[in-house]
Amino acid sequence: MSNNLRTICAFLAAALCFPALAPAQRTVANELNGSHESKGSGGRKWTFEAVLGTTLTADSRTGQVNFGILGPSPDESPQSIQWQSGPRRPVIGGGLEYELDQDTSILGNMIYRQLTETEEYSYANRTAHSRTFTDHSFEVPVTIIREIDWPLEPSFGIGGAVRMLDGYDPLFSGITSLFRITFRSRVISISPQIRYTRWFVNTGLPTKRDQLQLLVSIPF
Repeated sequence: MSNNLRTICAFLAAALCFPALAPAQRTVANELNGSHESKGSGGRKWTFEAVLGTTLTADSRTGQVNFGILGPSPDESPQSIQWQSGPRRPVIGGGLEYELDQDTSILGNMIYRQLTETEEYSYANRTAHSRTFTDHSFEVPVTIIREIDWPLEPSFGIGGAVRMLDGYDPLFSGITSLFRITFRSRVISISPQIRYTRWFVNTGLPTKRDQLQLLVSIPF
């Protein structure tokens, strides 16, 4: 197991265990959003959320390999292969947020999306064809969030993340950060957020290390 993965696993374990040890410092009162929240003793609060959004950055790197003319039948062997990121797919998932005190919370998410890559094959007779590959990605970011007492409740967060790609082993790890604001009403609350993740080196994979996502979370 790499040192980076050990660090992230230790961070995730500490983040998940810390809420049970943290003293509650806030009683939940004057909530305007009418959300269904589980309140423990001493005013502790759990909030569940649904997450929808999209990835703003490309899923994979762009590249090209030139083979030249191969074999006795060059029209049957590609002269070059070019690959690039395919169509972006929506991001869906859920989350569980634990409120440590009035301004600090821990947020854990499970996010699913499909990574696509398109390969185009070019032949000596100037014909070409392409095909798209799809990988299933499961991401688990755990973020410590600090809220600022301003209108729209802006908050910043930083933490660690792990990702599992279908067909690849082991898990990939990285660091993540987010910025969000919250619109509240008596009926519903909506929290648009920007999340940036920097994945550690993933040798042999065409996926990009920098990932920027536009997400909307709806607590319930």
